[in-house]
Amino acid sequence: MRALPLALLLAAAAPAAWAQRFFDDNELRAGIIAIDADIQRSADRINVIREQIGKLEIETVEMERLLSELRAENAGFKAAAAARQKLIDAGGDQLDDELREVVAAQGGQLNELQGVLASADAKAFRAALALHYHGAPADEALAALAPLAADAESPYQDEARFWTGLLQHGAGDYGLARDTLAGFVRDWPGDAREPEALYLLADIAAKVDGDRSSSWRSMLLRLHPDSFAAARLREQ
Repeated sequence: MRALPLALLLAAAAPAAWAQRFFDDNELRAGIIAIDADIQRSADRINVIREQIGKLEIETVEMERLLSELRAENAGFKAAAAARQKLIDAGGDQLDDELREVVAAQGGQLNELQGVLASADAKAFRAALALHYHGAPADEALAALAPLAADAESPYQDEARFWTGLLQHGAGDYGLARDTLAGFVRDWPGDAREPEALYLLADIAAKVDGDRSSSWRSMLLRLHPDSFAAARLREQ
């Protein structure tokens, strides 16, 4: 008959509390190891996507697909890390120094991923503007901006929302432009692009509603009287 492992023999001979701690400790480790496999898979895939994004220039459709996959992997990474932390918190003082070091490293990797996302968003934003400046149809640039404009975690959401409104205005989609720019002014009060957004909103009010004394006009002249946008408005 095969001999039982020494640890199990000790657990059987020891008080119940010691035995329970032994099995709890092993369950904790097993849970962490299982989650680590998911975390490593996500981290590996994120690095592959990062390299692919680095090779792109203005291939916006492919960029959008990769950014979508990157965010999905990042969400999975965060969920796995959160589940891992729950196990760690439940384990309390059962966590040894080696596992504590691994936990700290995972936290650093999460921070690095936020930087990767910001860098990818910057490239996607520049690609969208490049489409516009190189004469692509407005729909193409707007489609490229849409994921950034909708992403509350993107550091380029404000830029994307403003440019979305600007391009909608330029394309004559005044209803959409009004909604987008009004939302921009509401969500980012005092932004450097606020004068231009207010100018465009005043222009829409004049063209669509025939209102040349709109609240947008008054707001621009009151808040930014010395701006270039206010000067253009006065000349009309």
